[in-house]
Amino acid sequence: SGIKKIQASALLQAERLAHNGDIETALLQHRKEGEDAEVHNSEVQSFLTEQRERLKKLCEGNVKRMHGIDNFIKALGEVRDEVQQRDRRAAQDPGNQEDAAGGGG
Repeated sequence: SGIKKIQASALLQAERLAHNGDIETALLQHRKEGEDAEVHNSEVQSFLTEQRERLKKLCEGNVKRMHGIDNFIKALGEVRDEVQQRDRRAAQDPGNQEDAAGGGG
């Protein structure tokens, strides 16, 4: 599903954004000429923290959506089972078919 693809992509991004990961290493190595190292490192860490938080929120939202979808599918299955049981009972009791069809009452 689309959510699972997004989640897989998010996990790959999380690996890259991890402490000492590819992105952090690359950003820390590419300081501008004349830029103070301490300021640069602080800006990099601030940027990475913000991106990690955004990714965390995205993943949390995806997990909630997946749980919602799972619950909806489970509920549909329960309704289907109830309808099938009612139909079987109606088929076994020919005198009750009028009620099952909605005609009795």
